Amino acid sequence: MAIQEKRKMERFELRIFSKIRLKSNWHNIDTIELNTKNICANGAYFKTSNPLPVGTPVSLSMKLEINSELKPTSNLMSVEVSGKVIRSEKDGMAIRFENSYKMMPLGNKMKKKKS
Repeated sequence: MAIQEKRKMERFELRIFSKIRLKSNWHNIDTIELNTKNICANGAYFKTSNPLPVGTPVSLSMKLEINSELKPTSNLMSVEVSGKVIRSEKDGMAIRFENSYKMMPLGNKMKKKKS
């Protein structure tokens, strides 16, 4: 019997460095640093031995390196998005993204030119 895929969005096996911030009480903000195991337009799965509880609201900052043939630099970008833990398992957790996001430059590294 074949397993039926329930996901509506295609998932990609990408390791993206992410900072996950959660509010532990009214004044403190905890940050967890993890890599994505896989990601799609609606969310990401993070492998961790300390998953957050289902329903936990979070904000994520994911660091991406974008290379372009149009520019002689390597651009580092941060994608900022809010979300919520929708699945928590012993070895990981799934976070669903909200609809809005921000992309911001983090800095540029100049490529060395050969003389």
